[in-house]
Amino acid sequence: AAAAAAAGAAGGRRGSTRKQQQQQQQPPVPVREIGPLEREATERAKRRGEAAPQGAPEEDVQRVLNDPELAGLLADPAMQQVLVDCSDTRKFQQHMSNPETRRKLETLARAGLVRIER
Repeated sequence: AAAAAAAGAAGGRRGSTRKQQQQQQQPPVPVREIGPLEREATERAKRRGEAAPQGAPEEDVQRVLNDPELAGLLADPAMQQVLVDCSDTRKFQQHMSNPETRRKLETLARAGLVRIER
């Protein structure tokens, strides 16, 4: 009986050791890289003394990726340049005077991906 108790106690210790080993073997949490637009927005917010924008929750990212229009707008190199340009008030006004670009920016704003301040 004493041998069985000792074996059971040793087994219990071995089980916790396996659990610890399994926890140590789990892959590290990946670091999310930020793109140039997010980096610029974060720097601009810091200069203004605002809170830096937070990364999008996974369900928001999936919602955008599942919407072909939004995904297309964000993947379009010309639209990416428009978004970079919009940090300059004069360029923003020029882009908003183009009906097609204005529609695209308003689509992104309705989806909550950009904010248009008037």
